[in-house]
Amino acid sequence: MSDQSWQETLTGTVRTLQIVVLAMTFGCVMFLVIALAVTAGHGRPPAPVLSYAAAGFAVLALVVRTIVPGIVVVQGRRNILQETAAGEPMETWPNKLMRLMMTKTIAAAAILEGATFFLLVAYITEKTPWVLAMAIAWIILLTLHSPTQSRALAWIGGQLRQLEEDRATGS
Repeated sequence: MSDQSWQETLTGTVRTLQIVVLAMTFGCVMFLVIALAVTAGHGRPPAPVLSYAAAGFAVLALVVRTIVPGIVVVQGRRNILQETAAGEPMETWPNKLMRLMMTKTIAAAAILEGATFFLLVAYITEKTPWVLAMAIAWIILLTLHSPTQSRALAWIGGQLRQLEEDRATGS
């Protein structure tokens, strides 16, 4: 596959990922609006236990979000190298890396999306303002997962170099 061909495919892949991340973000924003509407004018309960649990889960989700996509990428590269060793041409690498980029992006965004929903449920239940602030921050973090063409090209270029290095060293 020529460089031009996979780069044209990349445009569609980036657009699809942008739509997926935007849809995930929009779902969180809609739930935020619902949470604000449901809690308007109501008093706060005394013990924000659920808020503390949601905050802890959200912080843990940030940690997991930094680890899981990396594991997905390393395993994906191993699979690509195994397929190449079994006779698959190296020209298929860019398309396989595009699918890998989609997988790791959606996985990372989904982790933040789940944490955001938990924070918003805690806000609806206990009306704790700092949990609302965390939910808004997590929504902003979620939007940062939306790729751009240049970042996707740079990521795939870096992964192609890493695949070459892994193949040369037998990793």
